[in-house]
Amino acid sequence: MPSKKSSLAPSVALSIIGSIVMLIAMLLPYASSKHDSMSVVTIAQRWKQLQNAIGVSMGAAEIIMVLVIAIATLAVLTLIFAIARKAIPTTIFAIATLLVFISFNSSFVPSSPYNYGFGYYLFYIAAIITVLGGIWMIVAKHQLKKA
Repeated sequence: MPSKKSSLAPSVALSIIGSIVMLIAMLLPYASSKHDSMSVVTIAQRWKQLQNAIGVSMGAAEIIMVLVIAIATLAVLTLIFAIARKAIPTTIFAIATLLVFISFNSSFVPSSPYNYGFGYYLFYIAAIITVLGGIWMIVAKHQLKKA
């Protein structure tokens, strides 16, 4: 009979890798054009610069920055729970991270000359991998309890 650690290892590894890749994807080009690329963090900074240029004290830039911080925080919490082998919190925080990222996406619609960059697609792939790893961890734990 395999040990508890060895039977959970693949699902835990999948969740950990997915969580790390979500964090990395935030630094990769979220939107790009022929002459420019912007990460999630860069988009928040550019919104702040635009807001300062037009003289508005508070607005969209703060909301976008809160969303960026929430995405990063939730991804880190997902990683922590995955390392701790906590299946349900890993899955819940991965889903929450994905939902906040989708909310962030509603604030940015690429227009000519910008298109979505590699980081945009990579984040979705990593989030889905993390959710699947969390679900796999839940199933593996239930199977271990039955055995």
